[in-house]
Amino acid sequence: MDEMTAKIFIIAFLVESIVLHEMAHGYVALLFGDQTAKRQGRITFNPIPHIDRLWTIFIPVIAYFLSGGTSIDEKGRWMGRADESTYS
Repeated sequence: MDEMTAKIFIIAFLVESIVLHEMAHGYVALLFGDQTAKRQGRITFNPIPHIDRLWTIFIPVIAYFLSGGTSIDEKGRWMGRADESTYS
């Protein structure tokens, strides 16, 4: 499996994991009598109802661009350039 295919599978798995997690929150709230998640259509495997423009898109993008890098000690590396992808 090439690297691009692996990344696609990882992203798909991550999205579905987050959706399942959020769906479980809504389902448990429904079991305890709160109808909000059901009314908003969030008890579903479809990721679209779970997307919020601010918290799902804007904040992660801002955090990505504002985050600082991590320093790497070149003397401690034993795999050469191959281990750079592990750091990132």
